[in-house]
Amino acid sequence: GEKKPSDVLVGVILFCFFILFGFTVEISNSYWLSGGFLLTNIICAFTVLIAVRNPSHKLLSNKVLSWIGKRSYGIYAYHLPIFLASEGLRVHHSIRNFLAVSFLRFVLSIGLAAFSYDFIEQPILKLKQRYEAKATVNN
Repeated sequence: GEKKPSDVLVGVILFCFFILFGFTVEISNSYWLSGGFLLTNIICAFTVLIAVRNPSHKLLSNKVLSWIGKRSYGIYAYHLPIFLASEGLRVHHSIRNFLAVSFLRFVLSIGLAAFSYDFIEQPILKLKQRYEAKATVNN
């Protein structure tokens, strides 16, 4: 499709809204209980649509974002167990503790995803490609 700079601005705003909302709204909030997940999913879908329409934009082709994108499934897969396992470290009503535990959660989630990508996912994909190539040659 046609690239539109306004798409990227809207995408950044939606992404920031999503991140801010995720950090400020408790899971027991009536927003989530009244269909908030649907609205949040729609915001995410629009953010992805804008990214797909503008894949070569400087912001979206940034090396850091690309690195995170390649490991995003691992981050997704590992974050929940890490967040749940570290909940015992939380001290409610302490901003310093919240920041420290959140930092630990992010570092562990991203670190484990990076390890998994380099030492599990990539070797398995290389094996898959090797066997697919052999199967193609043998047929």
